[in-house]
Amino acid sequence: MHQKQECPVCVDRPGCIKYNCMMPRILVIEDDADFADSIKGLLESFLRGGEISIATTGTDGLDAARTLPPDVILLDLGLPDIDGFEVLRRLNSDEGTRLIPVVMLTGIGMDTTIKVKALELGAEAFLNKPFEPGELAAQVNAMLRIKEAEDRLRHENLRLKALNEQLGHEVDQRVKAEDELKMNREELESIVTERTAELNLLQEINTAVNTGSPLDEVLKMITEGVKRIFDYDVCDIYRYHPDTNELEMMAYTMDYRSIEWIQNLTGIRMMGHRFRMEEGFFFDRVLKSPHALITYDMVNGFKEFVSNRYIKSLSSLIVRYLGYKSAMRSRLMVEGQVIGIIGVARREDIYEEEAESLGRFASQVAIAIHKTQTEAALKREYAFRWAIEDSVTSGITVVGMDGTMMYVNPAICRMVGFGQDELMGLKPPFPYWSPEEADRTKDLLLGVLENGNIPDSLELKYRRKDGKPLDVLHNSTFLKDERGKTIGLLSSIVDITERKYLEKQVLVASEEERQRIGRDLHDGVGQYLTGTAFMAKALEDKLRKRSLSEADDMSIVVSNLNEAIDKVRRLARGVTPVQISSDACCVLFREIAEYGEDVLGLSCSFHCDEGITLNDKTVLGQMYMISREALINAAKHSGASEVSISLRGSGDSVCMSVEDNGSANVDMVPDGFQGGMGLSIMRYRAGMIGATLEIVRGQNGGTMVSCTYRRGDSEKR
Repeated sequence: MHQKQECPVCVDRPGCIKYNCMMPRILVIEDDADFADSIKGLLESFLRGGEISIATTGTDGLDAARTLPPDVILLDLGLPDIDGFEVLRRLNSDEGTRLIPVVMLTGIGMDTTIKVKALELGAEAFLNKPFEPGELAAQVNAMLRIKEAEDRLRHENLRLKALNEQLGHEVDQRVKAEDELKMNREELESIVTERTAELNLLQEINTAVNTGSPLDEVLKMITEGVKRIFDYDVCDIYRYHPDTNELEMMAYTMDYRSIEWIQNLTGIRMMGHRFRMEEGFFFDRVLKSPHALITYDMVNGFKEFVSNRYIKSLSSLIVRYLGYKSAMRSRLMVEGQVIGIIGVARREDIYEEEAESLGRFASQVAIAIHKTQTEAALKREYAFRWAIEDSVTSGITVVGMDGTMMYVNPAICRMVGFGQDELMGLKPPFPYWSPEEADRTKDLLLGVLENGNIPDSLELKYRRKDGKPLDVLHNSTFLKDERGKTIGLLSSIVDITERKYLEKQVLVASEEERQRIGRDLHDGVGQYLTGTAFMAKALEDKLRKRSLSEADDMSIVVSNLNEAIDKVRRLARGVTPVQISSDACCVLFREIAEYGEDVLGLSCSFHCDEGITLNDKTVLGQMYMISREALINAAKHSGASEVSISLRGSGDSVCMSVEDNGSANVDMVPDGFQGGMGLSIMRYRAGMIGATLEIVRGQNGGTMVSCTYRRGDSEKR
């Protein structure tokens, strides 16, 4: 919050902070003027007094955010000059704007890729166009509350430090009093007793505050303690409302009979009663004085509580009934701002030397009251945030820079079957990682923490506590503290086991359909064309025997039919290779080498380890298609003339590799697949069978594509 103004509305309205009415500032970056005006109207309707500004381009939005940083930014994804992602990136890289919460506005839909990219760039939340007014209000209010809570947290340590310094000062004064006891024991014993009681009361108050006692209990402890320790007849506390310049009664120790009599006489309920400060009145002077003030004019002092002239005329009667002779008030200050007043009254005189004690005590009381109010607000915010975290279905983990598990949300515990107490404080490998991939996953995690390079979305294998395997989609980003220091790796984890299973079923069905089409081409269309070619050849022979000129035309028909038969056979061969079976590995991949030589014009060599078998026909078929795609890429994109194809087995693994001697494809890099549909298809096929696909520079400077499958992975799924 940036701009203080007087607010005519209740301080509890959205956008207000207790005792400090702040007007929120919202920046809308939206190129659709009509839609932007609609958003502005909605925001003004529920913020009432907030400042809403509009920028129609990404550049104007960045300038506006840097010139006068808002509290929340609503950012459209599609902008005329630079897109929302670039705007978000620049906001996040600028020290002056990186802490501003950003809500993305998009009509594209909640596409996972878009969401992940926006989250990585620093977006806090999303709104899909069109959205309901209530949804917009909830999102903006949530961002404002979170920002307010974070601001308060940053100041909490300073307040605690001030409290410790104050307590240290009190202890120093007590030691000094004990040193002076030798000079005047009787007088100093009285002072020490009073101060000890005061410190004990402060300790009790601080304990109550630190243990989360309600504000009403803390106020009662303060008023009763002040009345008892300083020997006053009554003590009361008022809350100050700077927006209306009013005091509100929060607590008192007056006996219930006197309260009942006053309320019946005046019609005013004391608790919660608010009265306005009049210029020059006693309470007004207390608010402006750094010291506690004493008054002996109790009649005029009571008149300040009421505005009704008739009730004012009863003041002398009320004062005589209560019997109070003098009163003393001291303002309650926190960080240079007045939050209220503490007052005492006595049926005897109050002396000037007593003002120091009340003023000193008031400074401690103010901190305790303000801390109680702040912690109550923070508890509400934490409860709200925990409710959100508990309802999130995606797993969330935070790993420290040393690899220690710092945080897990309920969703990840439900996903993997381990409790929070079983995961917190552990170091990798974590118990929910798949044993077969634990070492690789650990190296990947530690590599990210060490070099700072976060890969795109990863598909990893987990294993539940009960042994059930899981496939998960893993997205990560670095977590930073309020100073911008990286403190850990925040990961979002989605269970995609069911999706992977369904995708594999679709893949199996597609392979069966491919086989059927190949058979139909070979056994149906191919046989039909072959029969037709024989008939045409017989007709050609008959025409030649009769020496007819049409024999040459029929010869062309026969030639075209034979060429068509050859093309159908090649097509069938590409659609469905030799019958896929567990003992046909070498035959299958030798056919790929022949395809490279006959069709693509490459010089292909082939090596196959003896005795290699694969029991899963789907795995074998996908590895075949990956090798075929790699061979086509080598012929089309790398300018290769020679290709080496190998199929090797080692332990539980089978590795297929295709290496060419062409120029290395710039798109084929180990960290990802930047371009080319073929590369994406290979990656997708490898993922479907749980294999690892690697694309690296070959020993001869070309490109090597390798696909490694661990036997038993799919069978365990």
